[in-house]
Amino acid sequence: MTTKTAEKEIKKGDLILLVVDCTQNLSEEEKILEKKLKEQNYLVVLNKIDLVQERAVKNFESQFSNKTSHRVSALLGEGMDNLKKSIVSRISKLHREGEVVLTNLRHKEALETALEFLKKTKLGLEKNLSLEFIALDTRKALDKVGEVIGKVYTDDILNRIFSQFCIGK
Repeated sequence: MTTKTAEKEIKKGDLILLVVDCTQNLSEEEKILEKKLKEQNYLVVLNKIDLVQERAVKNFESQFSNKTSHRVSALLGEGMDNLKKSIVSRISKLHREGEVVLTNLRHKEALETALEFLKKTKLGLEKNLSLEFIALDTRKALDKVGEVIGKVYTDDILNRIFSQFCIGK
């Protein structure tokens, strides 16, 4: 990934993990990214600690603007529990209690699309549009939610919703 691509992706994130390979010297690209991250919510993750001596790890830590680093060995699983706790802690601080946190961009986009269809449904009801149009928008919203939860029960749900309406002939 190029630095420019990484910068674009960084701006989208709630929490950024800067993962550094402790067996390699810090690259210029990593130094540039770390400087740009100063305004972001990020964690430094020092990987492959099982392959280097303590002084090398301390040297890496000293290169990051006083950020607490997380020492891990992805291969051995060492330090992963602490990293997970730190990630959960940081993310929970960003969101209010009871607020939904989506970690999958596809899910986020599906739910945003579902919301747009529900707004169209509401508008259709307010304008007394034909129930067929309202049902179509409702079905599309339910399909999008179904993509997220892995199930689609549109016929059952639509039957329950529209059983309350009397459609005249």
